[in-house]
Amino acid sequence: MNSLKACPLCGSTENLMVYKEWFPVKKPDGKELGVVECTTPYCLMIVRAPTIEEAIKKWNKRPIEDRLIKENEQTSGLYNAALDEIIVLKKQIMVSKDVLERISTSIVGMRDYPNNTSVINDAIKALVEIENIRKEDNEYRRKNV
Repeated sequence: MNSLKACPLCGSTENLMVYKEWFPVKKPDGKELGVVECTTPYCLMIVRAPTIEEAIKKWNKRPIEDRLIKENEQTSGLYNAALDEIIVLKKQIMVSKDVLERISTSIVGMRDYPNNTSVINDAIKALVEIENIRKEDNEYRRKNV
């Protein structure tokens, strides 16, 4: 037998009954009706169908709930994609911050020691790193947009 969803009125999962009945009278073809009923006090939820399987299917049919679950899954996917993007951007910001600090230090070094080639080389390396970060960012965006 299929598993039952909680009662759509009271939310109970423990007071659910599935059975056959002759209600209100025997059907003309002589078959019983399938019934799913919530027996929680004061909950009047009951579903009847030609078979027990159809009664369970009708009981479990929740179009709004199913639509909301689907929308939630889509939203979760978008959230995870945005979170991945944030992580990539945060990493790039941290690398860029480090590179900019090195450039700043190199500029100060060039001002104080204009003939020191190692300071100039450090600045050039930092600028190359910034260009590489920009290329990686453009490539990432091209793939993920």
